[in-house]
Amino acid sequence: MPALSLDLGPMCLVSVTGQDVDTYSMDLHSEVCCEDQEQAEALLQRLVFKREDGTFVLKTPPNFGPIRSQCYLDVVGPAYRPVIITGAYVKVEVSAVTAPVTVATSHSSTSLFEVSGRVDASARDGVIVFVGNRGDAYLDADLGIDIKLTERDYHGTIRATAAGPVFALIPSEFITPFEVNVTRAEQAVFQTELLSKLKRQKEKGMVVVTHGSNPQSPLKFVSRGEMVSIDTYSTG
Repeated sequence: MPALSLDLGPMCLVSVTGQDVDTYSMDLHSEVCCEDQEQAEALLQRLVFKREDGTFVLKTPPNFGPIRSQCYLDVVGPAYRPVIITGAYVKVEVSAVTAPVTVATSHSSTSLFEVSGRVDASARDGVIVFVGNRGDAYLDADLGIDIKLTERDYHGTIRATAAGPVFALIPSEFITPFEVNVTRAEQAVFQTELLSKLKRQKEKGMVVVTHGSNPQSPLKFVSRGEMVSIDTYSTG
């Protein structure tokens, strides 16, 4: 396949891991919580996983009141091939993929670990977690974004925008310039050791706080209504 494309049904947890391989392996299982064995088996029969025009479509069993279903899909595939995921009421994890990754979900959580290609991730009524040290990441989430940068110099760009809070954890010796945009000054919260290195100004109704001398900061963290918090940690 030129790319891994997944269209997920509700109540699905999917994990995609990139490795030095040329083929895909997939493991799928589903659980139904129900007191009636026959009804549970009938619901499981409604689980469908098939390929349609280059996209793997996962249709999950429905939930009825106290009857709950949950699907788990684990995929291991070539790190160098793109990943495209869509879905609602899902949990998505993508790790160690070097090709472009596109995730568009709603009412969900998306976690991206050491994904070093271009990332376009949107989570309507959801959250995004990003951990890594390289790549061009464009993140947009309604409920919030959590970021951990794992090296003192980030190689690439990040544009993280949320209606909710944005939390970024960076190494204490971090040298890559970054910019924070919030609606009010008190919504920009920084570790004490960063305060002496910051510049504040107002632009187009937003409070802009910059760290570093680069006027075009490669890292930009924006909250449209809540706080942006930058904290540091020791890598030693």
